[in-house]
Amino acid sequence: MLGCWRVTPCLSSEYTSGFCCRANNLQTHVNGVENKKKKKVVVVGSGWAGLGAAHHLCKQGFEVTVLEGGNDPESRKMLIPDDVGIHGFWYPYRNIFSLVDELDIKPFTNWTSSAHYSGEGLEVEFPIFQDLTQLPTPLGTLFYTQFVRLPLLDRLSSLPLMAAVVDFDNTDTAWRKYDSITARELFRQFGFSQRLYQDVFDPLLQVGLFAPAEQCSAAATLGILYYIVLAHQKDFDFVWCRGTVRDKIFKPWMDYMRANGCEFLESRRVTDFLFNEETGCISEVVCGREKYTADAVVLAVGISTLQDIIKNRHSLSFLQIPFPFIPDADWKSVL
Repeated sequence: MLGCWRVTPCLSSEYTSGFCCRANNLQTHVNGVENKKKKKVVVVGSGWAGLGAAHHLCKQGFEVTVLEGGNDPESRKMLIPDDVGIHGFWYPYRNIFSLVDELDIKPFTNWTSSAHYSGEGLEVEFPIFQDLTQLPTPLGTLFYTQFVRLPLLDRLSSLPLMAAVVDFDNTDTAWRKYDSITARELFRQFGFSQRLYQDVFDPLLQVGLFAPAEQCSAAATLGILYYIVLAHQKDFDFVWCRGTVRDKIFKPWMDYMRANGCEFLESRRVTDFLFNEETGCISEVVCGREKYTADAVVLAVGISTLQDIIKNRHSLSFLQIPFPFIPDADWKSVL
């Protein structure tokens, strides 16, 4: 999660509660001459969210320090995994493609076709959709996708579920309606055949939500299906990273930012924050015995990590979660 933190609320009408942090340049006058001093921003975490924030802050002229978890097992789990997210990058990830162009690196393969296998063999083949004639959504996706072994009757058993896919509009009401049941229960309610579930949808959820249908929220499942069914056909095209995301993208990205003044500090696990009593803003980030002054702080860590920091640190005991975050699922949007 990515969040900017300040004790004094300063929110748009979009939010009902929360905290944020501003970091405009300080202006001082020496002998009548205006002198601009860069604001210092500390970014906690060096995943997609942390590096995305640091990248834009550096380009805007801020003095940026990124605190990495390093090799400490506990902080490594919190802040800096060996590899980050999936290796496939879909057509809509234009921000990622713009980033690698800016870095002048070539981490990806060409656009590629793909296939899905079950224990019985090849089940589904997906072409490179942008090479084919575009059909109205969702006809292109349904027409060009080749089901090798799945009988027509099994495929037709998925049609009743389309009513739920259309009904799920990603609002709070929709989430309350569907989040209380599992994906497996959803499929049963709408009459999925056992073969369709076993050979296609259960593996699909294993890839998309990293869990079997019995452990997945029906609401989260419908969110994925909405994209799969209603997205434009070329949105399914993807490229692969030629190695680990960390080696092929993150390392050259960090080198690029270092050359533009960004500082990366390894093995820095955040243990507390100090606040300016006058402004109510974070003034220092504490990592064990070390302290780092900051005019603003970006917390690019997961919500569970943030909750752990808050509940175990005396200086943060007065804070209440939630406040504005960029969800983990939207890591692409931070760039």
